[in-house]
Amino acid sequence: MAIHSLFMMCSLMHVKSFEMQVNRKVKKGSLLIDSSTIDPAVSKELAKEVEKMGAVFMDAPVSGGVGAARSGNLTFMVGGVEDEFAAAQELLGCMGSNVVYCGAVGTGQAAKICNNMLLAISMIGTAEAMNLGIRLGLDPKLLAKILNMSSGRCWSSDTYNPVPGVMDGVPSANNYQGGFGATLMAKNGIRLTLLQIVLLPIKEREERNSAETFSTFQLLLFNPHKFPEDRQLNRPPNIEK
Repeated sequence: MAIHSLFMMCSLMHVKSFEMQVNRKVKKGSLLIDSSTIDPAVSKELAKEVEKMGAVFMDAPVSGGVGAARSGNLTFMVGGVEDEFAAAQELLGCMGSNVVYCGAVGTGQAAKICNNMLLAISMIGTAEAMNLGIRLGLDPKLLAKILNMSSGRCWSSDTYNPVPGVMDGVPSANNYQGGFGATLMAKNGIRLTLLQIVLLPIKEREERNSAETFSTFQLLLFNPHKFPEDRQLNRPPNIEK
């Protein structure tokens, strides 16, 4: 195992499996950086196991999406021993323009989970607002332009708009391929009331084994048995309700 090693897994299950294999090969003095998004408590457990082998573990989950990954402008949230941050920053700086030290092991994961929660809520809000505007007769590109020069502006509206045809170079412009799968958004399972409401359509799609490719926008708009009929795209709302 190399002195510096960076790995990124899709889920806790994958991280656990990797841990079982790699722990036998870690060399003393190695620095292991995990850029998966997992439970902070698990990161702390991994750090303890790695420490027993004379190595250092840091959690460094990442944000920015596919576009930022391609351009090298990702954001890394790093948790671990502060003395090792410089070494981690040098490596992560090759892929990200923002490498932020958050504190002890697990704090990087804590920051990422907070970010994901806010993203889920803002994406749902953006999808709902765009859906409403379209059903009321607004051109989606014009509506997005107005939102992005007004107080409703957010990352989901101006950088990652979920409506097909509004932006180029985003998953919605590519049949929702190459984006952040709904399963990945739902995997963390934090028990917060508003978040659970947000995750309802995601969990429904996950049960059908198609959450890897569907976006939040699709989950909201094409799920008639979860939402009232007048919330579908092909039917105008009943304003008198």
